[in-house]
Amino acid sequence: MTSRILHSLTNDKTYQQFPLPILEEIFSREQVMQVFTETGRWERRERTLTHLFMVYLLIAWTVLPVQALKHVCAQLSNARRWLSPHEPDRVPSASALCYRRKTLGVSPLRLLMRKACRPLCQPNTPGAFLFGRRLIAIDSKLFDVCESADTDWTFRGRTRDDQPVRHSPFPQVRLVSALEIGSHAHVGAVLGPGYRPEMAMVQELLTFLPAHSLILQDSGFRGAWWLQRLEQQGHDSITRIQATDFPCPGPRLPDGSYLVQVRRSANTTLKDPLTLRIIEYRLDAQVAEPLSHMQGSRARSGLRPGSAPDQVYRLATTLLDPLLAPVKQVAACYHDRWELELVYDELQEHHLSTPRLMSQSSEGVLQEVWALLLGHYAVRAWMMRATAEDPDPLDVDRLSFTQALTVIGTALTLSGPLAEGPTERWKTRLLADLRHQQPLLPPRRIRSYPRVIKTSLSRFCVKREKDVPFVCPDRSKRWSDVILPLHASQHAPPSLLI
Repeated sequence: MTSRILHSLTNDKTYQQFPLPILEEIFSREQVMQVFTETGRWERRERTLTHLFMVYLLIAWTVLPVQALKHVCAQLSNARRWLSPHEPDRVPSASALCYRRKTLGVSPLRLLMRKACRPLCQPNTPGAFLFGRRLIAIDSKLFDVCESADTDWTFRGRTRDDQPVRHSPFPQVRLVSALEIGSHAHVGAVLGPGYRPEMAMVQELLTFLPAHSLILQDSGFRGAWWLQRLEQQGHDSITRIQATDFPCPGPRLPDGSYLVQVRRSANTTLKDPLTLRIIEYRLDAQVAEPLSHMQGSRARSGLRPGSAPDQVYRLATTLLDPLLAPVKQVAACYHDRWELELVYDELQEHHLSTPRLMSQSSEGVLQEVWALLLGHYAVRAWMMRATAEDPDPLDVDRLSFTQALTVIGTALTLSGPLAEGPTERWKTRLLADLRHQQPLLPPRRIRSYPRVIKTSLSRFCVKREKDVPFVCPDRSKRWSDVILPLHASQHAPPSLLI
């Protein structure tokens, strides 16, 4: 095998045909090339760094825990470079990678997300289907962006007098996600500036949603027009509502729920009346009592007090038949929506090496987020393959995401040797490591965390508009040239003053 590897390793434009079998199993080269054809992003001139390699490199950037794209490129190619009998090519410089990122653009990654990120769950996947429908969670997330003239203009927004909006210390990009609950994989996403409301972006997700889905969403998506749009597209929904929404109009159904009909009014732009089933429930005292002491979210008027032990939770659903959709199953199903919050934690805490997206241009920020979603999908796809090995599929919740990220990152650094060996051999070992390298996680317990953060006091002042860095305009100056010693004699030799 070693002789085959050494024979195939040449120094003739290494990165044009560089194999990355771990990612190509999920995003095939034929699929990526089709994306380039549809977006018109083929290179005008053949170079060492191709757009095809750059797509895989950007995805690998989110899987390997390093900061600089150049270091990721070096890690991927080290095995081939060290084993090559010829003088290896140099690792591309940072400027070459930036140039290739700019010529690649955003559209290939966005279209690849639409074409490749398909639902992964089968009908026998644990926790993936309910009432014959695939479970999908919808929510939004804000990511901080590095400050620059371009990102500040694009992601902060402008006031009427053309001043930047300062609601946050950094420019932000908003991600509206459609997540498959059973696999924790994104099947759709929409990106926009942070100041754009999530309800103005969510309707763009309709084309991503798998057919006949059951949508789980929080109270931010409770607009009647949106629930009707989902129903018209063949989806059902379960949505959290507030205490004053849709009060009981009359008799209740035998299970305690009731039906309401929402008609066109000044506040709702509905074409046809919408029928919803309202479900109300409380939690058992053993769980409700500790939850009542937990700190809630911070509101504009101050700190929101904790909930009462006898708090009533209310849901609105388009599942109208109480026999086909019992109250307990609907309420328990809604709690699975919080799996999306865990996925946001995976993206921000494990895929990103810094608290903010590092790109300095708006196009680079969007490119980085699409690559982040593709990288997360690749990890989740391999985890789903590992759980489907046995006749009785394992719940993906039992596998450690951080362990999977480490295993797949290690396999990426061995891409060259793996491409020369039998595919089934390394694939079998990769799936075995994902599932059996450490004990399985215990089944999920009932748990809840207060929505608080730990902020340390700082002795530094808050950054203002006038607080900008100083750069000496004279490049020839050094610190020794601008130091003026005090009380020095005018007749002292120059050597004593240096």
